[in-house]
Amino acid sequence: WTRGAYNDASTEQKAVWQDIVEWNEACHEQGRELVLTELTFLGVQVSDPKNIPTSREPVCVTAGFIIQLTENYDDAQSFDTAYDEAINYFHIFKYGARIGFESIPFDPNGQSEDALNIMNWTILDQAFRKATSWENDDRAPKVGSASKVALDKLFLIAFVLEDLKNTKLLKQYVNKKDWPTISMVGETASSSAWLLVQHADHDPAFQYEMLQIMEPLVEQNEVSKSNYAYLYDRVMLKLKGKQRYGTQVRCKDGKRQVLPLEDDIVGEKALDAVRKQLSLGPIAEYMKLFRSFKECE
Repeated sequence: WTRGAYNDASTEQKAVWQDIVEWNEACHEQGRELVLTELTFLGVQVSDPKNIPTSREPVCVTAGFIIQLTENYDDAQSFDTAYDEAINYFHIFKYGARIGFESIPFDPNGQSEDALNIMNWTILDQAFRKATSWENDDRAPKVGSASKVALDKLFLIAFVLEDLKNTKLLKQYVNKKDWPTISMVGETASSSAWLLVQHADHDPAFQYEMLQIMEPLVEQNEVSKSNYAYLYDRVMLKLKGKQRYGTQVRCKDGKRQVLPLEDDIVGEKALDAVRKQLSLGPIAEYMKLFRSFKECE
């Protein structure tokens, strides 16, 4: 169905392509409206609806990413060649990742079944996310630049679908047993649950609800203070356009910069003060951590 994206496609192929593009746009817009309705129900007024994610339907999400991918190629043959090579590498990686996942001992350190389940949910999430740095690992097979673009998109689709699945699993857990605190499942599993919420960007209402649940648990040392800070910033940037603890950074003009802060956080000293409250180091030290990442474009 991607052939209709290119100039040499037949009239019929172009019509099919246009139908799919229009369906996908409507699907994403319906998804955004649903999210906004959920947030309104929670009493949350969003500062900029454009920051709100769209669909959480797997078919809609996958089709949208493939539509984006076609824009990187001049014709259908170039797309097919790159995609065919990329999908082979992807399936090999996915097979290896699943073998590794299934080979993990059930109870290596005596954790509870709940703790193990929560930690296991993050394994493929992390495997697919880390695979996007394929070109930075000398052990990885060399992939041509055109195929690497497609491979990156396949990894992106894979971890987004993992996010959708894991969010449903965590929702079921919380509805049945409440938030998995440190005393309930241990520090590692509790942090794993936080990671799942941190990656639930498709469902900001759920993220906001979990943030509210975690807030009183911070003072009780039942959740990680730094985890709470990262989730707070991620959620509030999306909903209000501003963060508090400076954990979210962007590339701009070739440099990494802290995204906008809440109005009462003025200057580095004030930011360091609120960061210290949640066991975060000075912002200057935090920014140094990004030196190991690839350069800003």
